[in-house]
Amino acid sequence: TPLSERALGRQALALLELIDTQLPRAQVMQFIADGRFPQETWDRYGGISGPSWDGLSRQAGVVEGPEQWAERLGLLRDGLKTRLSEDEDQPQWLQRRIEEIDRLTAFIADFTAAIARRPGSASWSEQLAYLSGLFSSYLKDPEGLTAALATLADLDALEQPVSAERFLQVVRAAIEGLRVSDVTEERQGAFARRGVNVLDVNSLRHLSFRAVAIVGLVERS
Repeated sequence: TPLSERALGRQALALLELIDTQLPRAQVMQFIADGRFPQETWDRYGGISGPSWDGLSRQAGVVEGPEQWAERLGLLRDGLKTRLSEDEDQPQWLQRRIEEIDRLTAFIADFTAAIARRPGSASWSEQLAYLSGLFSSYLKDPEGLTAALATLADLDALEQPVSAERFLQVVRAAIEGLRVSDVTEERQGAFARRGVNVLDVNSLRHLSFRAVAIVGLVERS
């Protein structure tokens, strides 16, 4: 099975795509919703709630750009804080929403800072060290993937630095060429034979199941 069809591969590619963007709201929320984050990252923000953060970012009117994320989430927080102070009942849901905004704001700020630390032109080893740290923060169990990409450090023998853009192109191509067996010790042939399988509709071809649940099948979607 290609690694890109599994959660780790998809999330790694989605993370790489975000690096070269202005953090568009829809793309960030898609990454968060699909993400399986390390426990340390989960604990740092007191939990990561995709649906809640998606709703708050929509309410705030975020489109893209780190500055816009900070500014519009801040305005939404100020409005809710004012509403909370004026409401004699002090509804708990308002306070929870303010706390969720704080968590989301912190997540975006940290993610922006992590992207800013990306080397421009550097050796393959330096680029890989940065990518390894990024994967460790935002991907769950990335060790096998990091190890599979480590062979790119051999390109240091060329004695020429590589640009950030070229490095990401090579890494994307490498991940798309990896198979699950290259990064995990998963027994071959187990997929689709037992347990519950979560996969996209294109991967259903030639497979049979006792029962199928289609998630997200709603009108106009």
